[in-house]
Amino acid sequence: MKYIELLARYFLVFWYFLCVYDGWAYLFFGMHPFGEPDGIFLPALMETTYFWVFLKIIQTVIFISLAFNFKPVLGFTLSLPISSIICLLYFFEIPYLLPMGVLIIISTVILFRKYLPSLLPLLDTYSERANSNITK
Repeated sequence: MKYIELLARYFLVFWYFLCVYDGWAYLFFGMHPFGEPDGIFLPALMETTYFWVFLKIIQTVIFISLAFNFKPVLGFTLSLPISSIICLLYFFEIPYLLPMGVLIIISTVILFRKYLPSLLPLLDTYSERANSNITK
């Protein structure tokens, strides 16, 4: 199982590297290394410069975290909402990338199972605080 988790993590590293490279190339040089974006949503998102910069900063943190194994749970946690939006984009707007969306979902599920013990204390702490506030 360890090799499958490693493969899943490095697949997400590869995919986030492509996203980061393409996004920063567009921001700094105005070029699209992988071609013009399709659909309506992605080009509109790219034109909202402040949000696009924020998204690329978060994706860069995810890439560095997962690639260099520096706080990988943090990188994975940051990747959850972005991965879901990327998958929805692939499912509904860029259907030829549907296989990548499926691979992102599979990799995310594998890593979620791996990092679940690290994430559970966050939920336990909150539920204990909430219960103690109710009983007071």
